[in-house]
Amino acid sequence: MMITNRTLSLLIPFVLVMLLLSSIIAETCEGSSTSTYSTTIVLPPDPRPPRRKGTSSVKITNSLGPNIDLTLHCKSKDDDLGDHVLPYNASFGFDFNRNIWGTTLFFCGFPWGASSTGSMSTLR
Repeated sequence: MMITNRTLSLLIPFVLVMLLLSSIIAETCEGSSTSTYSTTIVLPPDPRPPRRKGTSSVKITNSLGPNIDLTLHCKSKDDDLGDHVLPYNASFGFDFNRNIWGTTLFFCGFPWGASSTGSMSTLR
């Protein structure tokens, strides 16, 4: 391969710029060894799996007090999640996909005592 005058005239400035940049980088690296500052931010991993658009999460925690169990039963028109008994500080959670109209409705009932029950709408 033969190098022409045109190629040589383009190559020389390129090589000079590269040499200049490498010397500046080398000088900067040598001079910065005594004044290097770094900050590391470590975020704890998110224990939840990534959520899809339209996905909702419900978490219920028993904070009634020691030795008091919380009984609950959650369901929607399509899904019945059954009865759950949560001891103090225990949690129950579930994820579900909202329908395209955004009208998915879950009910959770919390029976309390011998004759009273309560129900609440968890998401509309």
